[in-house]
Amino acid sequence: MRFTIITPTLQRSSLIRACNSVDRQSFSDWQHIVMVDRAKLDHALLAGIHHPRRSVIKCPVAHHNYGNTCRHNAWELATGDYCLMLDDDNYLADDKILEDIAANLEDSPHWALFPILRRGKPFFHDPPGLKVTDTANVVVRREIARWPDILEYAADARWIEGLKAYPHKSLPDFRPIVDMPVQSKGRSNANRWDIREKAARTWRDIGMLYSKRGSTQL
Repeated sequence: MRFTIITPTLQRSSLIRACNSVDRQSFSDWQHIVMVDRAKLDHALLAGIHHPRRSVIKCPVAHHNYGNTCRHNAWELATGDYCLMLDDDNYLADDKILEDIAANLEDSPHWALFPILRRGKPFFHDPPGLKVTDTANVVVRREIARWPDILEYAADARWIEGLKAYPHKSLPDFRPIVDMPVQSKGRSNANRWDIREKAARTWRDIGMLYSKRGSTQL
């Protein structure tokens, strides 16, 4: 069995911890795809996460759509039997997580639900659904793991809803597989970037509207 771990990143410093949690795994058959959603690469940061089983890929265009396009594009490169989504401010909870997940997937389910820690508290719900299931709860076969390429923040909910068309395995008593700590200032910076990007798009749309009318902006 092989795992593909997909990490969209804004190149926050927490990326190093996320990558270290993958590198320390006792289970060695994994592929880690880090998709950079930024116009410029932080070479100093990225030099610190080098690993022969890790690919660091810069999106051709910075999308700033909550990692949606990054996750969508990473799926094209996935070679694992199962995929996990690990954001750059989260990390695998301990060094044997992948090994023990693999042992619980020997019956080859379409996808499985595992507990996680979110802000220090256990987070798990079955049946899965909107606001009660996080992408980090899910380990899913590659064939059905493709992420929707949309701009909306709620792409994760659409992804989960799509998976519900397939039977899943529920492991409520398994220890948390991912730790999602309290969000750092990096998230706030990302939100400010999103606001600036949305404002820029609005002005571009206004410019296109004036252009179609044969007018120019004041």
